[in-house]
Amino acid sequence: MLSPILSIRSATISFAKKLLFEELNLNLFTGDRICLIGKNGAGKTTLMNAIAGKFEIDSGTRWQMPNIKIGYLEQNEKIFNNVTIEKYIIDEIKLDDHKSYLVDMICDKLEIDKNWLTHNLSGGQKRRANLAKVLVQEPDLLLLDEPTNHLDLKIIKWLEDYLSSYRGALLVISHDRKFLERVSNKVFWLRAGNIKINHHGYKNFDDWSNSIVDQENREMHNLEKKFELESQWLQTGVTGRRKRNIGRLHYLEELKEKIRVQQKIISSNQNKIKIHTQDKFDEDSSQVICSFNNVSMGYDDKMLIKDFNLKIIRGEKIGIIGRNGSGKSTFLKLLIQEIKPIQGTVKIGIDTEFSYFDQQRSILTPEKRIKDVLCENGSDYVKISSDKSRHICGYLKDFLFDPNDTQTLVSTLSGGQQNRLLLAKTLANPRNFLILDEPTNDLDMDSLDILQNYLEKYQGSVLIVSHDRDFLDNTVSSILAFEDDGKINYYLGGYTEYINYKEKFSISNTKEELSSSKTTEIIQEKPQQKNNKSIGKVRSEINKITQKIERKENEIIKLNDELLNFEDGYSHNLAQISLKISEIEKEIEDLEEKWLSLENEIN
Repeated sequence: MLSPILSIRSATISFAKKLLFEELNLNLFTGDRICLIGKNGAGKTTLMNAIAGKFEIDSGTRWQMPNIKIGYLEQNEKIFNNVTIEKYIIDEIKLDDHKSYLVDMICDKLEIDKNWLTHNLSGGQKRRANLAKVLVQEPDLLLLDEPTNHLDLKIIKWLEDYLSSYRGALLVISHDRKFLERVSNKVFWLRAGNIKINHHGYKNFDDWSNSIVDQENREMHNLEKKFELESQWLQTGVTGRRKRNIGRLHYLEELKEKIRVQQKIISSNQNKIKIHTQDKFDEDSSQVICSFNNVSMGYDDKMLIKDFNLKIIRGEKIGIIGRNGSGKSTFLKLLIQEIKPIQGTVKIGIDTEFSYFDQQRSILTPEKRIKDVLCENGSDYVKISSDKSRHICGYLKDFLFDPNDTQTLVSTLSGGQQNRLLLAKTLANPRNFLILDEPTNDLDMDSLDILQNYLEKYQGSVLIVSHDRDFLDNTVSSILAFEDDGKINYYLGGYTEYINYKEKFSISNTKEELSSSKTTEIIQEKPQQKNNKSIGKVRSEINKITQKIERKENEIIKLNDELLNFEDGYSHNLAQISLKISEIEKEIEDLEEKWLSLENEIN
């Protein structure tokens, strides 16, 4: 039997006076590739710090195999200034001369120049430099806290391949489901201070976790039934058998405690962020809400966007992908008119209003309080629509903050908490055009699911910049891919459809096709469909049809209510109502056929 390389036994661990774990036990073995799953605040980063030996656990024991080397990518790791990346890596880990080639190899794969000076690096480049430092060590135990943040898809795929064949043990925290599916062979799921272990990796996590939740609910039901039966027995039992009654009372108290513990376990899985649904937008407003007309933009002789044309239709949900530095941020700045193009025009609809989730969290200055971020004019109320507001304490609870945290400084919040606060601000009163720049960073998976459901119902237009492939597949209907040399191509479908197209048709053929046109094409597998109406117009028609169907169905509901409540003697009215229902049902059938036809046109 294999021996663990690191163990924690009977541990009690707390953070900021909050008890996170009691009687915690875990083992890490060579060859383990573990993903650490849990809600924000469940203690993932604290547990990883304990495993890394960053602090002394409150009680219990931590043991590691002698001479074991641990490499740790922390979530917000600092970096030395005024040195090259190469010197920073070598000095930090005291690299042997005969392994210096690893610096060149890893930096090349992470697309950073080892000669860059650290004080000139962007936040994403610093993150990659720290990742390079950890990978160059080739540790026996590799700890990675959100390693895919600030990485583009090409680098993420390389990292997946690297970790899949990694010889040591791996423990990783990540929100990227596809990444976890590729790299993991075991799951540690943190729940109510305990660890549930799945030995089959993340691929079957949903089915496995649902079975655990179902079992916990069954146990809760059985405990409540036992408690009910015992309570009845005490009320009807023979009072003379006092000793037995006292035993029953003790048993009843034990049941109460078991129920309390079980309720805590179940409730830990039920606390989710709540996002209110925004008011409906005006149906009669302009369908084209933004247009790029022959736009070019670049800096220092590097062209990021070249001869770009695009019309964004109301209700479209577009994913934006591309390598770091390919022009995605420049595109967003052009869109919100923070900068002007060197060629062409960007036109914004008169009634278009932006809500911007900025990955740099620029509005979250460290000295601000939570209240300063959420409430306008220093009041205690959060504006959630043009004529509605909510008290900040109730609104904070929807995003899993303690209502007493209104005075908490932004600087004291974790990365996940800061992203939830920014979401709370952005989605409080969303306009008709929502821009989300890397919204998934540091969010737990339950929060991501809630955000996905919200975006599915959101009626405005959406642009999502993300490297989270699963999130893109579940939220967008088209992809803007920022390619090389300022080219931006438009693909129908989510990320998976984009990859399938790229794999099916060679890159060289694609470039040859695109070179004959100066406009952004809709890339489709069926050439005969290129002359069809634009995807935006078709989806706009579909949106109108679904809204009409919803109104027709509401009419039927009202008419059915009239049927149920009609008075005797009004048979003529009854017949009219029944006839009207039949007519509306036929109209719905016709609308659904048209809907299906438009969906087929898209596909």
